[in-house]
Amino acid sequence: MLRLLRYLGLGALIAYFFDPDNGRRRRALARDRVPAFMRRGSERAEQLAHAASARASGVKQKVKQRGQEEPQPDDVPLTPTAP
Repeated sequence: MLRLLRYLGLGALIAYFFDPDNGRRRRALARDRVPAFMRRGSERAEQLAHAASARASGVKQKVKQRGQEEPQPDDVPLTPTAP
């Protein structure tokens, strides 16, 4: 049954693109739109990768800061000196 649906879909696609009246226009539109679609997808993937890298870098810095303890203030400079 699934094979039949695949063949019907393929036949419909072939009929759509090779239609005598509008097939040439549809093929031209597909030639223009498919590369643009792929290019936008590639640009979006680059943006997502950059955002993930920036987020990972921020998490790394937070973990690094969490591991460092601030030194406790020394009491000697805080005590008043006798004149």
